[in-house]
Amino acid sequence: MDRLSVFLITRDPGILDDLRTCAEQRSLPYDLERHWPHPHIARDEAEQRSTVFLIELADSAANTIDLIRSYPNNPALVIARAGSEDAVCALHMETGCEFVIRDDEGRYVSLLPTLIRKVLRERDREETAGDMLRSSEHRYEELIQAIPDVVYKIDPSGHFLFVNEAVRALGYAPEELIGRHFSEMLVPEEVPRVSRNQMLSRMRGTITGPQSAPGLFDERRTGERRTRGLEVRLRTKGNGGDLVGSVSAFGEIAATGHYHADIQRRFFTGTVGIIRDITPRKRAERMLQRLSIAVEQSRAAICITEPDGIVVYANPHFFRLNRFRPEEFIGQNMFVLMQDYVQEETVEEITRAIKSETVWEGDTIVWRGDGESYWSWMKVFPIVGGSGDVSDFVFFQEDITDRKQSETFLRERVRDQDDLLRDMHEQTKTCIEVIEGLVSMRAAGLRGTPAEREFEAVIAQVRAVSAVMRGMIVGTTPPLVNLDGFLNQEFPQVCQALNVPPEEVTAEIDLSIARVSAQVAVPLAVALDQIVTVLIGFGQVRYLQLVGGSENDESWITISHGGRDHLSAPEHALAVRIVEAMAMRMDGTFTHRDGASYRLTFQSTP
Repeated sequence: MDRLSVFLITRDPGILDDLRTCAEQRSLPYDLERHWPHPHIARDEAEQRSTVFLIELADSAANTIDLIRSYPNNPALVIARAGSEDAVCALHMETGCEFVIRDDEGRYVSLLPTLIRKVLRERDREETAGDMLRSSEHRYEELIQAIPDVVYKIDPSGHFLFVNEAVRALGYAPEELIGRHFSEMLVPEEVPRVSRNQMLSRMRGTITGPQSAPGLFDERRTGERRTRGLEVRLRTKGNGGDLVGSVSAFGEIAATGHYHADIQRRFFTGTVGIIRDITPRKRAERMLQRLSIAVEQSRAAICITEPDGIVVYANPHFFRLNRFRPEEFIGQNMFVLMQDYVQEETVEEITRAIKSETVWEGDTIVWRGDGESYWSWMKVFPIVGGSGDVSDFVFFQEDITDRKQSETFLRERVRDQDDLLRDMHEQTKTCIEVIEGLVSMRAAGLRGTPAEREFEAVIAQVRAVSAVMRGMIVGTTPPLVNLDGFLNQEFPQVCQALNVPPEEVTAEIDLSIARVSAQVAVPLAVALDQIVTVLIGFGQVRYLQLVGGSENDESWITISHGGRDHLSAPEHALAVRIVEAMAMRMDGTFTHRDGASYRLTFQSTP
């Protein structure tokens, strides 16, 4: 072992001589020195660790106690005389030092090396335990600082002794809270509810069990009565907002297991607690409460089931609509119940949607609990949890019986109107055909007279209107006319009326306008008949090109040929006036373009 400095603090030099002799006989690496009344030792750590005090107990233990306390890092061994047992016991109780009783024969000297080694081992064990304790405390402190919850300790008067780094989330630095009262962290209205002094003064004389015990921020109780789950509003620093936290506090036994020598008692040193931020949870609870009220008051019937179909919730309107009692439905299998109360084909469709975890929506007939049926709009969709699996199914229902009845009534009204319109169309078409026959008969009696040509023009116009009526598509609102089909009939009729073989006339038709309303078709047919009659009958035109299109709400048809402008001749002034009048009835215009090109515009919106 390394050389050890042994300071013998005694008046008696004989003790030093005896110990030196023992050390030489045993070859002990001791450097022995005698001091009195105080040792002279440097206060550096290395020298203190290699120095042992052998202290002769003097007249009283007080001086020895002071000496040992003055050098707390030096191991000490006390040498006492027989008869001083009381002083030795007091010394041991105060300092915990080792001792040996000196006998007159000097045999105690042989025990000193063994006791010195024991003292050194005790010192080493204490230092090792101290290092381990300091390391444990360091790890504990690191753990406390790493916890995302606020960990605090307050003294018996309610002032902070410790706060971990998590308090920065509230806008505070830990060091600025040390020494301040805990109430400064709370919303003022909360302090009377969680402060021990204020709460206990109001509850004096009240007996509570663990479940009814008040929650306190500055808690002193332990065990089952300690504070748990106390919700408080904390005052954040900087933004002025409130943060809701949950306090878990419990009393601390001072210096755990450390008791006074003469009386064993525990004394309160303060409160330690944890504040967990539950603001997101409180917000979620408030939102859930709002949603719950909305669902409870909703006029839509809502039912929620587990993935296997067990009903876990249904709102009041669900029971009112389907006339079930809660005990008849909650806990039952919705998929099984549907087979008795929903149309069979609907059940099959919903079952397929549930198996494929997709949404189903549609109208179906549902039977209530009392056997009455009604039309229901139903929607079933899965709720997918965080793991990607379906956690619930939600069923929505709405009574659409009135809507279905209205739809049926409207369909019948439309069908009746369509039938009436068809009858009117047939009657109008018959009337026009009768007029066409009468005019033709009258024209036959005017053959060879000047009025023959005028009657032929009237007949052509009546035939044009008749063609419109034949091409009218009944059943649409408003009634529509197929424009391309009308034009394909118009040219042969004009040729026949003018005694021109239809095969001698070529008409190229390129229209992007498929259909026009009957309100437009009639004046348009009369206008086109006038233009085509003049061109084929009087202008001897045998090639015509008709191009039509639409832009915004306006449509047009352009008629062009390779000859001159025949409508500008004076004898066709009446035909031009008729065309212009028809254009006005269509809210459009009629213009000559480039001599042999004529353009009709009209409103394209049916």
